[in-house]
Amino acid sequence: MKNAKQTGTLCAVLKKELFFSTPMAIYLFALLGFMTIIPSYPTIVGIGYVVLAVFQADGIRRANKDLEFTLLLPTKRSYAVVGKTLFVVAIELLTLLFGAVGAVIVYLTTPLGNEVFIDGNFAYFGIALIGLGVYNAIYTAGFFKTGYKSGVPTILGTTAFLLVYTVAEILVKAVPSLAMLDGYGADGLFARIITFVIGAIIYGALTVVGVKIGQKRFEKVSL
Repeated sequence: MKNAKQTGTLCAVLKKELFFSTPMAIYLFALLGFMTIIPSYPTIVGIGYVVLAVFQADGIRRANKDLEFTLLLPTKRSYAVVGKTLFVVAIELLTLLFGAVGAVIVYLTTPLGNEVFIDGNFAYFGIALIGLGVYNAIYTAGFFKTGYKSGVPTILGTTAFLLVYTVAEILVKAVPSLAMLDGYGADGLFARIITFVIGAIIYGALTVVGVKIGQKRFEKVSL
Protein backbone atom coordinates (compact mmCIF):
# COMPACT_ATOMS: atom_id res chain seq x y z
CA MET A 1 0.00 0.00 0.00
CA LYS A 2 2.83 2.34 0.94
CA ASN A 3 4.76 1.57 -2.25
CA ALA A 4 1.64 2.17 -4.34
CA LYS A 5 1.18 5.55 -2.67
CA GLN A 6 4.80 6.49 -3.29
CA THR A 7 4.54 5.42 -6.93
CA GLY A 8 1.40 7.51 -7.35
CA THR A 9 3.11 10.51 -5.79
CA LEU A 10 6.14 10.17 -8.07
CA CYS A 11 3.87 9.86 -11.11
CA ALA A 12 2.05 13.02 -10.04
CA VAL A 13 5.36 14.89 -9.71
CA LEU A 14 6.44 13.64 -13.12
CA LYS A 15 3.14 14.73 -14.69
CA LYS A 16 3.60 18.18 -13.19
CA GLU A 17 7.15 18.42 -14.53
CA LEU A 18 6.25 17.34 -18.06
CA PHE A 19 2.94 19.12 -18.61
CA PHE A 20 2.32 21.85 -16.02
CA SER A 21 5.75 23.27 -15.13
CA THR A 22 7.04 23.21 -18.71
CA PRO A 23 5.44 25.40 -21.40
CA MET A 24 4.67 23.36 -24.51
CA ALA A 25 6.77 25.80 -26.55
CA ILE A 26 9.90 24.40 -24.85
CA TYR A 27 9.29 21.06 -26.53
CA LEU A 28 9.53 22.76 -29.93
CA PHE A 29 13.30 22.87 -29.37
CA ALA A 30 13.24 19.13 -30.02
CA LEU A 31 12.41 19.84 -33.67
CA LEU A 32 15.92 21.25 -34.06
CA GLY A 33 17.20 17.69 -33.84
CA PHE A 34 15.93 17.42 -37.42
CA MET A 35 18.95 19.51 -38.45
CA THR A 36 20.77 16.23 -39.04
CA ILE A 37 19.20 16.46 -42.50
CA ILE A 38 21.47 19.40 -43.45
CA PRO A 39 24.30 18.11 -45.70
CA SER A 40 27.94 18.60 -44.65
CA TYR A 41 26.83 20.30 -41.43
CA PRO A 42 27.95 19.33 -37.89
CA THR A 43 25.36 16.68 -37.02
CA ILE A 44 25.63 17.41 -33.30
CA VAL A 45 24.46 21.04 -33.56
CA GLY A 46 20.72 20.36 -33.77
CA ILE A 47 20.78 17.87 -30.93
CA GLY A 48 22.92 20.25 -28.88
CA TYR A 49 20.07 22.73 -28.76
CA VAL A 50 18.42 20.52 -26.14
CA VAL A 51 20.77 22.16 -23.65
CA LEU A 52 19.27 25.56 -24.47
CA ALA A 53 15.77 24.11 -24.04
CA VAL A 54 16.60 22.91 -20.52
CA PHE A 55 18.18 26.26 -19.66
CA GLN A 56 15.13 28.18 -20.90
CA ALA A 57 12.84 25.87 -18.91
CA ASP A 58 14.94 26.55 -15.80
CA GLY A 59 14.44 30.29 -16.18
CA ILE A 60 10.68 29.92 -16.48
CA ARG A 61 10.46 27.58 -13.50
CA ARG A 62 12.66 29.81 -11.38
CA ALA A 63 10.45 32.81 -12.14
CA ASN A 64 7.37 30.81 -11.17
CA LYS A 65 9.05 29.43 -8.02
CA ASP A 66 8.17 25.98 -9.26
CA LEU A 67 10.64 24.08 -7.10
CA GLU A 68 9.43 25.84 -3.94
CA PHE A 69 5.88 24.87 -4.89
CA THR A 70 6.93 21.25 -5.42
CA LEU A 71 8.42 21.09 -1.93
CA LEU A 72 5.11 22.27 -0.45
CA LEU A 73 3.43 19.18 -1.86
CA PRO A 74 3.23 15.95 0.17
CA THR A 75 6.23 14.44 -1.58
CA LYS A 76 9.87 13.63 -0.96
CA ARG A 77 12.64 15.99 -1.96
CA SER A 78 14.23 13.14 -3.88
CA TYR A 79 11.14 12.96 -6.11
CA ALA A 80 11.69 16.58 -7.17
CA VAL A 81 15.15 15.59 -8.46
CA VAL A 82 13.79 12.52 -10.26
CA GLY A 83 10.91 14.48 -11.79
CA LYS A 84 13.13 17.24 -13.17
CA THR A 85 15.65 14.73 -14.52
CA LEU A 86 12.95 12.76 -16.30
CA PHE A 87 11.83 15.98 -17.98
CA VAL A 88 15.40 16.50 -19.21
CA VAL A 89 15.58 12.89 -20.40
CA ALA A 90 12.21 13.21 -22.16
CA ILE A 91 13.22 16.27 -24.18
CA GLU A 92 16.63 14.75 -24.96
CA LEU A 93 15.11 11.55 -26.31
CA LEU A 94 12.51 13.50 -28.28
CA THR A 95 15.30 15.56 -29.85
CA LEU A 96 17.23 12.40 -30.71
CA LEU A 97 14.07 10.96 -32.28
CA PHE A 98 13.75 13.92 -34.64
CA GLY A 99 17.49 13.65 -35.29
CA ALA A 100 17.01 10.02 -36.26
CA VAL A 101 14.23 10.97 -38.69
CA GLY A 102 16.55 13.47 -40.37
CA ALA A 103 19.35 10.91 -40.49
CA VAL A 104 17.10 8.31 -42.14
CA ILE A 105 16.08 10.83 -44.81
CA VAL A 106 19.74 11.60 -45.50
CA TYR A 107 20.48 7.87 -45.73
CA LEU A 108 17.68 7.38 -48.27
CA THR A 109 18.43 10.43 -50.40
CA THR A 110 22.16 11.12 -50.12
CA PRO A 111 24.34 8.06 -50.84
CA LEU A 112 27.55 9.81 -49.76
CA GLY A 113 26.03 10.96 -46.46
CA ASN A 114 27.77 13.74 -44.55
CA GLU A 115 31.13 14.17 -46.28
CA VAL A 116 32.66 16.29 -43.52
CA PHE A 117 31.41 14.98 -40.18
CA ILE A 118 30.30 11.63 -38.79
CA ASP A 119 27.18 10.40 -40.56
CA GLY A 120 23.95 10.16 -38.57
CA ASN A 121 24.24 6.40 -38.07
CA PHE A 122 24.02 4.12 -35.04
CA ALA A 123 27.52 5.07 -33.87
CA TYR A 124 26.71 8.78 -34.08
CA PHE A 125 23.66 8.41 -31.86
CA GLY A 126 25.66 6.28 -29.44
CA ILE A 127 28.25 9.05 -29.20
CA ALA A 128 25.50 11.65 -28.77
CA LEU A 129 24.01 9.59 -25.93
CA ILE A 130 27.37 9.42 -24.16
CA GLY A 131 27.74 13.20 -24.47
CA LEU A 132 24.23 13.79 -23.14
CA GLY A 133 24.86 11.34 -20.31
CA VAL A 134 27.94 13.31 -19.26
CA TYR A 135 25.90 16.51 -19.49
CA ASN A 136 23.13 15.02 -17.34
CA ALA A 137 25.54 13.90 -14.63
CA ILE A 138 27.27 17.28 -14.40
CA TYR A 139 24.15 19.41 -14.82
CA THR A 140 21.89 17.52 -12.39
CA ALA A 141 24.53 17.25 -9.67
CA GLY A 142 25.43 20.92 -10.10
CA PHE A 143 21.90 22.30 -10.28
CA PHE A 144 20.70 20.61 -7.12
CA LYS A 145 23.67 21.92 -5.19
CA THR A 146 21.60 25.10 -4.89
CA GLY A 147 18.22 24.23 -6.39
CA TYR A 148 18.04 27.40 -8.50
CA LYS A 149 21.42 28.28 -10.06
CA SER A 150 21.58 26.69 -13.48
CA GLY A 151 24.15 28.85 -15.29
CA VAL A 152 27.40 27.22 -14.19
CA PRO A 153 26.05 23.63 -14.31
CA THR A 154 24.75 24.30 -17.83
CA ILE A 155 28.07 25.74 -19.02
CA LEU A 156 30.10 22.90 -17.51
CA GLY A 157 27.71 20.24 -18.77
CA THR A 158 27.56 21.72 -22.27
CA THR A 159 31.35 22.02 -22.44
CA ALA A 160 31.71 18.36 -21.46
CA PHE A 161 29.05 17.34 -24.00
CA LEU A 162 30.83 19.14 -26.83
CA LEU A 163 34.21 17.80 -25.71
CA VAL A 164 32.95 14.21 -25.87
CA TYR A 165 31.65 14.71 -29.39
CA THR A 166 34.77 16.58 -30.57
CA VAL A 167 37.08 13.83 -29.27
CA ALA A 168 34.88 11.21 -30.96
CA GLU A 169 35.02 13.10 -34.28
CA ILE A 170 38.81 13.37 -34.10
CA LEU A 171 39.28 9.70 -33.21
CA VAL A 172 36.96 8.44 -35.95
CA LYS A 173 38.72 10.59 -38.56
CA ALA A 174 42.27 10.02 -37.30
CA VAL A 175 42.33 6.37 -36.22
CA PRO A 176 41.99 3.98 -39.19
CA SER A 177 40.47 1.17 -37.11
CA LEU A 178 37.65 3.50 -36.02
CA ALA A 179 36.82 4.72 -39.53
CA MET A 180 34.18 1.98 -39.76
CA LEU A 181 32.06 3.99 -37.29
CA ASP A 182 31.45 6.54 -40.04
CA GLY A 183 29.30 5.89 -43.09
CA TYR A 184 26.27 3.72 -43.78
CA GLY A 185 27.90 0.67 -45.42
CA ALA A 186 27.44 -2.91 -44.31
CA ASP A 187 31.10 -3.04 -43.31
CA GLY A 188 31.27 -1.93 -39.71
CA LEU A 189 27.50 -2.09 -39.14
CA PHE A 190 27.91 -4.40 -36.16
CA ALA A 191 30.52 -2.07 -34.63
CA ARG A 192 28.17 0.89 -35.09
CA ILE A 193 25.29 -0.96 -33.42
CA ILE A 194 27.53 -1.97 -30.51
CA THR A 195 28.61 1.66 -30.13
CA PHE A 196 24.96 2.69 -29.94
CA VAL A 197 24.17 0.06 -27.30
CA ILE A 198 27.20 1.02 -25.22
CA GLY A 199 26.26 4.69 -25.57
CA ALA A 200 22.72 3.99 -24.36
CA ILE A 201 24.02 2.08 -21.33
CA ILE A 202 26.49 4.84 -20.44
CA TYR A 203 23.75 7.45 -20.90
CA GLY A 204 21.46 5.66 -18.45
CA ALA A 205 24.23 5.03 -15.92
CA LEU A 206 25.53 8.62 -15.93
CA THR A 207 22.00 10.02 -15.67
CA VAL A 208 21.35 7.85 -12.60
CA VAL A 209 24.67 8.97 -11.08
CA GLY A 210 23.64 12.59 -11.55
CA VAL A 211 20.29 11.90 -9.87
CA LYS A 212 21.89 10.19 -6.88
CA ILE A 213 24.38 13.00 -6.33
CA GLY A 214 21.67 15.61 -6.88
CA GLN A 215 19.39 13.95 -4.32
CA LYS A 216 22.12 13.91 -1.67
CA ARG A 217 22.99 17.54 -2.28
CA PHE A 218 19.39 18.73 -2.42
CA GLU A 219 18.66 17.27 1.00
CA LYS A 220 21.02 19.90 2.44
CA VAL A 221 19.55 22.82 0.49
CA SER A 222 17.27 25.36 2.14
CA LEU A 223 15.18 27.29 -0.37
